[in-house]
Amino acid sequence: MGLSSFNRARRIAAEKLLEENKEKSLDKMNLGELKEYAIENGIDLGEATKKPDILATIIRLQDGEPNGESIDPQDGDTQNGEPQEGELDGDS
Repeated sequence: MGLSSFNRARRIAAEKLLEENKEKSLDKMNLGELKEYAIENGIDLGEATKKPDILATIIRLQDGEPNGESIDPQDGDTQNGEPQEGELDGDS
């Protein structure tokens, strides 16, 4: 291996190491970092203001769980007790 190949391999390894260290695990982030992470990833924190609540919300939403509303698998309407658009009294 020539000197230029060695330096290129070393630079690539250093960049890879830097990228790995750049991505902190969520549980090691402070409150500000978690809020920034949520903004950057389009995560709605709702009313969560404390680190444990924010962390739980981020993890829940990343795992694909819904944001609080349940969806009826048969018709896709939300089940929040209010009539949905287009629903008429007595129609089912």
